[in-house]
Amino acid sequence: MLYPEGYSRIVYAGLLKKIQNPASAVDVTCADFDGVSWHLKASSASSTCLISLKFGLIGIEFLVLRGLKEMLSASFRFFLSLKAFPEACEVETEEHYDLSVVVELLNAPESLAMKFAELARACLSTPFMFIFDRYEKELESCSFEVRKGELLEICSGKDNVMVKMKLLFDSDTSMLLARILLQEFVDARKQDKSLNAAPGFSWRQESSPNTLSCEFALFRSHICKENAVKTVDRLLSFRTYLHYHIKCSVSQLHSRIRTRVDENIKILNRAKTHATGQVSDSIK
Repeated sequence: MLYPEGYSRIVYAGLLKKIQNPASAVDVTCADFDGVSWHLKASSASSTCLISLKFGLIGIEFLVLRGLKEMLSASFRFFLSLKAFPEACEVETEEHYDLSVVVELLNAPESLAMKFAELARACLSTPFMFIFDRYEKELESCSFEVRKGELLEICSGKDNVMVKMKLLFDSDTSMLLARILLQEFVDARKQDKSLNAAPGFSWRQESSPNTLSCEFALFRSHICKENAVKTVDRLLSFRTYLHYHIKCSVSQLHSRIRTRVDENIKILNRAKTHATGQVSDSIK
């Protein structure tokens, strides 16, 4: 199974273009699967690039309270020519966006394009890191709406960290395929002993139509410093991963149905009898 990437390919391509050709101009607007909107803007006369983000339903205030400023200072401040927050810097956040940063790209390594293509994912990871840091120290929880009607809740406990997701589906078919895929996660962990170290997983169907809830139980090995980033990346990509494979399954079913229909039409055409001298009219 394929797993979605944790960075924006469009943002990466735009930044890489500016790094490789400083005289080029960039003006790109796009969105990714996390519900985050991007805007890249750089003129041909400048070596800097303005990167603006809008976090949709989550909101910048929620992320700031969970350590967004500290994360930016620790991971990205070295590369920024201006501060990321308007209350204490020379520029204001771009209109209609939650966060704006200006990146100096003159003589920058190409790896910098990848780093800032992961900026949205790094920002969205702050609520997880906020709870992980309090694991075994205090009971803490937070929840936010990723999309309309879809919630994500993170709760720290004495023995584990629980991550709960509420997922909505647009049809009964998608719902049925989601149940099959999610049950594979449960069965695989029971049947394969090598997966005992994987996070605990369970799901249930909600009373609301076409709604499922998933729960992940994370333990010390999943949220330690070495594995925390990878764990958060997998959790944030889970919804996209699930919907991607649902669409692939539907596409495969449609392809098999069309192939079967074509074969049946050929059989019917071969079995059809015609009177002598009459032109054959094949089934189309």
